[in-house]
Amino acid sequence: MKNKKCYIHIGNFKTGSTTLQKLLFLNQNFLKKKNLGVIYERNFFKKTINNMQLFRYFNELDEKNITKYIKLNSSKHLIISSEYFSCISYDLNKIFFLKKIILKLGYEPIVIFLGRNYISFFNSLYREVLKQNKSLEYKDNIIEYLKKIKKYGYYFYNKNNRYYLSQNYYYKNNVIKKNWEKVFNKNFVYLEFNKKSKNKFIFDFIKILNLEKSNFEIPEVQNKTTIKFWHIKRILTKFFIYIYSYILIK
Repeated sequence: MKNKKCYIHIGNFKTGSTTLQKLLFLNQNFLKKKNLGVIYERNFFKKTINNMQLFRYFNELDEKNITKYIKLNSSKHLIISSEYFSCISYDLNKIFFLKKIILKLGYEPIVIFLGRNYISFFNSLYREVLKQNKSLEYKDNIIEYLKKIKKYGYYFYNKNNRYYLSQNYYYKNNVIKKNWEKVFNKNFVYLEFNKKSKNKFIFDFIKILNLEKSNFEIPEVQNKTTIKFWHIKRILTKFFIYIYSYILIK
């Protein structure tokens, strides 16, 4: 019997994850006809998917709830997507645990990760920081943001009650790739994300599923910035990050 596959899209953050999740949501009926099951929880993510709760179970090594979450279906392959899985990229024990559980549930796991140029990543993530600052008691300015990346090798929000803000945000693609490849070998797929390439990352993702892009409804790019003042200062901020990332990070 041919192995059932479980495609696990793990991010990274700021690499079109929301767009890929909307792609899966919009095309779930088509994917079902192709024997690909999309699983997701209903939450504040509208007309998209994000397996954040499943990530939480994996992060807590909660095998019982993982099994409940992933309903076994012998006739289906599965697609799981949550950029939060990238938050365990430096924890080999949790990566091995993820593989063990997926295999135990009867699936061959295939992990998909999108990397991004680190300066572009810093710039995009800082925009997210600006949007989320209202949820935090202490707000990092741009210097504190870059110093935190320099000191720890990743960015993290200050502790807060909103779970999805309380993780580590890694940017070193070579380290992330090395750790996941160590566990999944050839079943780890690394893709490059470049915003200028528009939908290329979507088509690369579809190709991994062995499907034709012409059969898909392609969503509009998600997470466009809505901060008015950002449009005014974004060029200066991007230049600032470009200069200081070389000084502080390299």
